[in-house]
Amino acid sequence: MRFKSVVAGSILAVFVPTQVGANTIQGRGTWETTLSARDVNGHPVPLNSPSAVFFYDSVLNVTWLANMNASAGSAYDDAGDSSDGILTWTSAMRWASALTVGGYSNWRLPRILDTGTPGCASGELDCGFNSPPQVGGNYSEFTHLYYVTLGNLGYCSPLAGNNCTDAQPGWDLVNSATFQIPQSISRWDSYWSSTTVGNDAWFFNFDGGGQGFLPQYLGQYAVAVRDGDVAALPEPASLGLAILAIAGCLRLTRLQRKP
Repeated sequence: MRFKSVVAGSILAVFVPTQVGANTIQGRGTWETTLSARDVNGHPVPLNSPSAVFFYDSVLNVTWLANMNASAGSAYDDAGDSSDGILTWTSAMRWASALTVGGYSNWRLPRILDTGTPGCASGELDCGFNSPPQVGGNYSEFTHLYYVTLGNLGYCSPLAGNNCTDAQPGWDLVNSATFQIPQSISRWDSYWSSTTVGNDAWFFNFDGGGQGFLPQYLGQYAVAVRDGDVAALPEPASLGLAILAIAGCLRLTRLQRKP
């Protein structure tokens, strides 16, 4: 893992061992009951369907893109080799806001929330591992996805805090469910959030579940979320036919009940 955080205005690099790639693990996390898959048109499909483009999270009430590197090769891919999906924070924000998939717009970067516990140089947001997935009635979307929905463990155990010297057993992105997360991403790099502090922006790292903040001109990956569910509504014509059919059934029932 290459986990970066900012401490006292400088970038601190922490290197820990790399593990084997992630898998789909049933019974781990809540994803089997809290995620619903949708195809590109918003129609429900099985979670393991190759046509799944969106995952709706009923707890967070957001829709995730199934492809965790959808920005690769886009016009905003400006901080790498123009095809790897590494973007500056400004470009990541612009990519998400301009994104349209299957006719659905209004995408954004996930949020990292203030936990109310001092951390890093800002004195407001937590850095490191095992940050709370919920603050009051709000959710830290990256943290909730990694620790609760997917049921993964951080590099450090909650008891050890961020000063641990040994990894806890079973840490890492062991379960990615059916999200499309290339191994090269989960091994090394982090994802931008929409949360900022000064001229920096917060990130979340899927290799160990850590978070921190970096200068916005540096390159990280991006994934988009959208508030609410993209589940397709019935076509107007189909809806009208359904209403007529229901009305006909009710009328027939009333006629049959007449003496």
